[in-house]
Amino acid sequence: MNSNKSIKIALDEASFRLVEYWGVTNSKETTSLTDEEFGSLETSLLKLINLMSKTFKLLSTEVSENKIRNYLLDSIIFSAISIHYSSDKKGEHEVTNSIISDILNEAYLLLLTKNDKYGTKNRPYRTMEFSNGLGIPVWKNSLLKLTDKMSIINIFLKNNLNYKHDESFKETLQDVISYCVISLIYFDLRDTEYSFCGIDDLFEDISQLINERNE
Repeated sequence: MNSNKSIKIALDEASFRLVEYWGVTNSKETTSLTDEEFGSLETSLLKLINLMSKTFKLLSTEVSENKIRNYLLDSIIFSAISIHYSSDKKGEHEVTNSIISDILNEAYLLLLTKNDKYGTKNRPYRTMEFSNGLGIPVWKNSLLKLTDKMSIINIFLKNNLNYKHDESFKETLQDVISYCVISLIYFDLRDTEYSFCGIDDLFEDISQLINERNE
């Protein structure tokens, strides 16, 4: 798997949907976004939570490819918009394609860094793939990890915490983007001949590490 290319394709697809579906360009006059949809950080977060809720419900039903893909892409978009709102010191809340593209590019670089840390060159999401050996598709495993992130966002909203300019809040939203990207990548691999790492590989890795440390 070429992880760099796969991540770029997923984020580029989100950028394309931002322009073609949501009508966001670099000209404020041409955007189709309304104040009701993007009037504040809170409204964009509620939209994100609603999208994730719809996605989670699809996990226990017959998978609709278009719905899954669109929900994940829109979750990436709304996470990026929320990051912008939470760090917009000017308070202008202007959403443009270039602003969101910069945020998605930052998410891209962050994903590459994490891949180097937790994966291997040919298996960038190796730790995620072990779930396949337990009968849980990797794209679903990635979505399940998002429940923790949604809980954190809910806590911020429920307790009215000062999440604006909060780095931990930004990191939570960046994680949402990352897991959505990983879900998209493996969703597209679900009917292919891709060879996943199994649970036996995990135990083999652990045994090898223990033996190396005992030598």
